[in-house]
Amino acid sequence: MKIKLTRTKKKVKRSKKKAPLISALEITDRYVKLLQARGAKGAIDITTVAIRPLASNSDNDVTTVLNQLCDEFDVRKSSVYFHIPRKALTMRYLSIPSTDPDEIGKMVSLQAAKQLPYPAEEIIYDHVKVKDEPNGYAKVLLAIAHRDVVKRSLDLLGSAGIDPRMVALDAESLALWYTRRKGPKAPAATEALIELDADSAEIEIIESGHLVLSRSASLAPEEGGQIDTGKRSESSLNLERLIRELEKTLLISKKENIKEIERIVLTGAGDYFAKAKDALGSHFHLPVEELDSIEEFAVSPDLLFSPGRESMKKVSFGSLLGLIKYSESLQIDLIPPEVREVRATLVARREVVRVAAFFVSAVMIFAASAWLNMSNKERCLLRLDAELKRNEGVVNRVSKMVRNIDTIKEQLSRRVSAIDVMREIYRITPQGVSLVSIDFAEGKILLLRGTSGSMSEALELLSTLEESPFFTDAKMKYATKRMVKGVELTDFELSSSLTVDADLKVGDEETDI
Repeated sequence: MKIKLTRTKKKVKRSKKKAPLISALEITDRYVKLLQARGAKGAIDITTVAIRPLASNSDNDVTTVLNQLCDEFDVRKSSVYFHIPRKALTMRYLSIPSTDPDEIGKMVSLQAAKQLPYPAEEIIYDHVKVKDEPNGYAKVLLAIAHRDVVKRSLDLLGSAGIDPRMVALDAESLALWYTRRKGPKAPAATEALIELDADSAEIEIIESGHLVLSRSASLAPEEGGQIDTGKRSESSLNLERLIRELEKTLLISKKENIKEIERIVLTGAGDYFAKAKDALGSHFHLPVEELDSIEEFAVSPDLLFSPGRESMKKVSFGSLLGLIKYSESLQIDLIPPEVREVRATLVARREVVRVAAFFVSAVMIFAASAWLNMSNKERCLLRLDAELKRNEGVVNRVSKMVRNIDTIKEQLSRRVSAIDVMREIYRITPQGVSLVSIDFAEGKILLLRGTSGSMSEALELLSTLEESPFFTDAKMKYATKRMVKGVELTDFELSSSLTVDADLKVGDEETDI
């Protein structure tokens, strides 16, 4: 089938250096969708909007369409971001008793293995903290996918030569696009955001700008009460099914203690807005607003629709817009851990090579510079050597003075005054001991004579002398008992060496106490 290409405006002259090309891909039951843009960090210019129908969901059909898009729009040369559909995984909203990111990560890891009946090694999960709660808990959105689901998507992309930088969750991208589109000054409200697509809908509850609930609903034709997801007839809007799914979502929202919604917002396939708006408004008695994602493409001066713009009214691009415009703000990434490790290793190797190349270049430049200036440096060294020799005598005298000063400082630091020693003797003397005299023999030996009420008090003083940092080698020279008015007293004499040099000027004379 030949695809018609239309442009909204004539091609304008581009600058020689183009901004990096970014691609956002999504695979649904009916289509492969592609958005392309140039730019980064908010300055995004959408350049391509393309959809291709799928004959079936088989790997061969999907790979064929992917290869066609890659060949036509140079997808392989761009940075590719990919969506995992909401219906392909399980989402849980958990209250975690912590607001610390590391602790939340550990608790989420434990919870993820409990949510699905599979071994931990068969699931891939990621999470995003929605908000902090007043009770010290954190509300966390947990996305869990079976490893085979992610592997199939990566294999399909790999067969077309695509290695995505990110495997994002469409529910998070849609909510981010909607809240950014409203702007930070929009009044806080609880809303039901419904993204209508070909035979499906994403239903999200947005509370004060945060995604707090998400469900995926199939709107495929029903036969005999069963949904026929294999049909490839012209897609249409199953209003009864949509109403039932929104009712289920509101019941779940009530159980989760989420505030009642104040309005319904429709986005996605614009062809379905009129019927859906009337049906939802009359059934739920709520205001229904429209937000057509196609309108966002009109601002681009050079935009390619493939096929034409009219064909885009039966599909949704809201979540893809969130993916391509705000990928740096998305937190859920379902790239398998082992793939991330391989990528990190490759990045580290490239960084090592880059640093090594820079180092080698720097060494070569330095060597060349050194070689060119060698003669100047040699002359400078000769002048310095002559100057040093001329001042050698002065340098030696100054060095000797510095050594003498250091020696004096060291000697002074080891000396203590008589006041320090007397203070220490006063501190360690027991209460029942009276000192008769203190003698410093040659400034190095301390002699204490005194009287105590008992021999044990004299021994206690001897023990405290030995433990003091001022004294060492304490000895009792004598201890005699005598009776005074019927009271037994013990006369004693103790000696001890000073551990430091003391500035004592009492000579050999005794000091009476």
